[in-house]
Amino acid sequence: DTRWEFKIIRDPIHGYIGLTEEEVKVLDTQPMQRLRRIKQLANAHLVYPGAIHTRFDHSLGVLHVAHRLACQLAFDDDQKRLVRLAALVHDVGHAAFSHVGEKAVQYFTPNAPEDVHELVTREILLGHSDVQAVLGESAQKIADLLASAKASVEQAVVSGPLDADKLDYLLRDSYFAGVQY
Repeated sequence: DTRWEFKIIRDPIHGYIGLTEEEVKVLDTQPMQRLRRIKQLANAHLVYPGAIHTRFDHSLGVLHVAHRLACQLAFDDDQKRLVRLAALVHDVGHAAFSHVGEKAVQYFTPNAPEDVHELVTREILLGHSDVQAVLGESAQKIADLLASAKASVEQAVVSGPLDADKLDYLLRDSYFAGVQY
């Protein structure tokens, strides 16, 4: 389906990943570009030297897997667009050292929620001017989809028991760590 392929990126896990013009603009924002410097597996590269892949790489993979799931579930184009964007930005709130960094925040801020990066993701989606300029009103829909207490099929694709996030990181992390999965 070429309507999702304004640009194409070659990924070592999924092969070719098609991106829309809007998704390319989201990727070009500062909050998404900073994910290129955040390792997916924090300091695991000290034991597994190949595990130097980033949250940026992972975000592209999650978008791809979410799209494949959305197609299998016969989502309409609006649902696909929203799910793809939510998948792309789902980790934009991660800080350095990923989940390890969240533990430090929780240690020094006892009232901080367990998944601090989810709150930061929401703040970036709703408050960062570059992201707002690209997503406009869709930013609120994406933030709501990522944090909704009300379950939906769209939410389950991005954040559920067997979601695109898990499907990508299981493949990606094992591949770059050099272990069979």
